Amino acid sequence: MEPNAPCMSSADRLSQARSRSRSPLNCETKEDLLTAPVLCCVILGGPGSGKSLLGSSLQQRFPGFLGISCGDLARRLTFCDKSPFLNSVAKQLKDRRRRKKAFGRVTEIVIKVVARAVSSGAFWGIIVDGLRDHELPDFESALGSRYTVLAHLSCPSDVMLSRLSSRQDREGDDRLGLVETDAAGRVQAYLERAPEETKNLRAYAEATSSRAFFDLDATLQVPSLVEDMVARLNAFAKSSGFSLDAQTAQTDTASVDWELHISEVASRLDREFHPDGKPRSKHNAAGCEKAMRRRSLGSVCSWNNRQSGPQGPTSSLQQAAPPGALKTRMAVYFASTSAVQISGLCFR
Repeated sequence: MEPNAPCMSSADRLSQARSRSRSPLNCETKEDLLTAPVLCCVILGGPGSGKSLLGSSLQQRFPGFLGISCGDLARRLTFCDKSPFLNSVAKQLKDRRRRKKAFGRVTEIVIKVVARAVSSGAFWGIIVDGLRDHELPDFESALGSRYTVLAHLSCPSDVMLSRLSSRQDREGDDRLGLVETDAAGRVQAYLERAPEETKNLRAYAEATSSRAFFDLDATLQVPSLVEDMVARLNAFAKSSGFSLDAQTAQTDTASVDWELHISEVASRLDREFHPDGKPRSKHNAAGCEKAMRRRSLGSVCSWNNRQSGPQGPTSSLQQAAPPGALKTRMAVYFASTSAVQISGLCFR
């Protein structure tokens, strides 16, 4: 999801992600989800390689699959003006010095939104694009899918540049800082990291039989590319003991109210974190709430004292004040009375 190449190697970032992010925004684990998709299909490739087009075509072929564009979700997050936390992240994205860390937070929030959306519906599978290789472990862990397919689109630079030149800037690209780098710069940055990322993707997929890696020719016409992908998916499903066509035929067309889930996640983040990303202290929050209750109680006691006469204050304090409060108030009263008497003697 990040526009530029990371400073550390892709292998190091993938290894670091496997050990779980230390960020306070860690996504929900699969134990927290109500449901989990059987198959997760992740489409990867360079800018202009056709990831979104392939994803939407596959969703039409398999109606029970939920199509997810992490890039589109990231753009939507930057327009959530009612959330102090998301507003802070949007401001950080505008600052080049803070953009790298901000993109990491955006990725974590997107994963939270996707996990919440998937857990709220009966989706047999998902098709997602816009992820980077080092983001896969957290994403896969959050969704808890049983099988994962990594579909890599191999595309030459001239084809990517040609497609990007005919693409208009999408709403939100400026907020993500994508308009500051031209198409040639984005393609060049991808080509520099592509060999290592592809190698790591293969290794990640081969680590377990529940994953598969497909290397697809992105220069094919869309119908041919889709048929190639469908054939590979069916072969993987058959080898894993299930049928895609049989499962998707029993599932309704998948749809999600993304704005609702973004709003819910944003509200939760605002409750748990300050706008700068620091966790809110539950102890301090409880202390503030307790102090507010005491202030309110003091106001009530003072009002009762004015209304009840000589016997009212003692009765009111005994019933409503916390333990020890009456003694404290009496001590303050006698101390102030003594001070007045002493000052009177001095003036005599």
